[in-house]
Amino acid sequence: MTTADTPRCAQTTGKSSLEDLRDAKHTTLLALACQRADAPQRRLLRKLIGNPRLDHDAAVVVRGILSATRARDEVER
Repeated sequence: MTTADTPRCAQTTGKSSLEDLRDAKHTTLLALACQRADAPQRRLLRKLIGNPRLDHDAAVVVRGILSATRARDEVER
């Protein structure tokens, strides 16, 4: 998850848009989100990141947390 369109776009990288989330890639973006998240958001991130069955709906939840914590904004600077 290295871009604003986290996870990376399959057209650009050749990877599934869910692969980085399913693989629980340790990124600055996720570290910031976890650091800034409130307790319920952290629980969701721990539950969803690394889940090999993570689907599109779960990825939307993760992206929402990345936006809500402004982690994405920080990484884009």
